[in-house]
Amino acid sequence: MKLFSTDEKMNIEINQCCNVFRINNEYSGYIDDSIRVIAYYRRVGENKKYSIIFNNEKWLKYTDKNNQLKRKTSYKDKRSKNIKENRYETEVFLKTSEEFWMLNNSKLDTSRMVRN
Repeated sequence: MKLFSTDEKMNIEINQCCNVFRINNEYSGYIDDSIRVIAYYRRVGENKKYSIIFNNEKWLKYTDKNNQLKRKTSYKDKRSKNIKENRYETEVFLKTSEEFWMLNNSKLDTSRMVRN
């Protein structure tokens, strides 16, 4: 999602914990076998109708199987940028392909960390 917002030059703010997400403080939902929006946020009296990004034509094209090469290129570019910013790759989770990076000059003591 973050790469999508970068590639498409869209300002999308995403908060996610496990499979529960919130986007742009406009709507939220969860991801299991598909993406389900379960709540919409608006001020009292506001009549704004939100455009859900997962129904957007650009998102559907971006996530299409035929567009896999573009996504892989975006991932590689993101990794290169993180390395150039002097960050260490710490973990890649196979289920989500999410990468976590930390600054090389970080003072984090990893000697007592427990691995699952």
